[in-house]
Amino acid sequence: MNVSTLHLWQPAGRGLCTAAALRPILFGENAFSGCLLEVGIKENCTQLRENVLQRLDLLTQATHVARRGNSDYSDLSDGWLEIIRAEAPDTGADLPLSSVNGVCPEVPARLSIRILTAEAGSVEGVAQREILAVETRFCTVTWQYQCGLTCEDKADLLPLSASVEFINVPAQMPHPPTRLQINFTEYDCTRNELCWPQLLYPLTQYYQGEPQSQCVPKA
Repeated sequence: MNVSTLHLWQPAGRGLCTAAALRPILFGENAFSGCLLEVGIKENCTQLRENVLQRLDLLTQATHVARRGNSDYSDLSDGWLEIIRAEAPDTGADLPLSSVNGVCPEVPARLSIRILTAEAGSVEGVAQREILAVETRFCTVTWQYQCGLTCEDKADLLPLSASVEFINVPAQMPHPPTRLQINFTEYDCTRNELCWPQLLYPLTQYYQGEPQSQCVPKA
């Protein structure tokens, strides 16, 4: 079990993907990063999509995340959540314009990582948050070779991007029980706010107050 983490790019120099380093995603910190991929005018679209997907996949090598950060690495049942991966586009699909030099549709150039979190109690007055789910999803773009003054056979730049967003899910407080709801056991009059036997007592034969004909309409 190779221990890995989720990453974003740390661009350097000209911002090319070949020179970009990786930095880990920090809990609770929304972030956006990107790099530039050099692409030629005669680039094969299928190879371009596969190349882009491979570079984006390097950011999400992890398969699971710890719900609270203290899970046992050797036991997946100890608070681990599997990352939900939206289906990646078909890199070999025969799409319109695919045969045109300098145009490649449906390039999965954007990676979105969404992490749902919620408060899960507190320790010494400090609120503790836990991860509920993690989802990765690709967004596609249509890449087109941009000509300058002359369309020379030189590399153009395709921007790749990756973003992470932490979404806090508010706690769903349970509705308070009404006075007529049974909290524990049906006939435990010491722990229930209202006891059914006591409520119906005036209608029983043990009640020695008003006659039953008057107790029924009052009840």
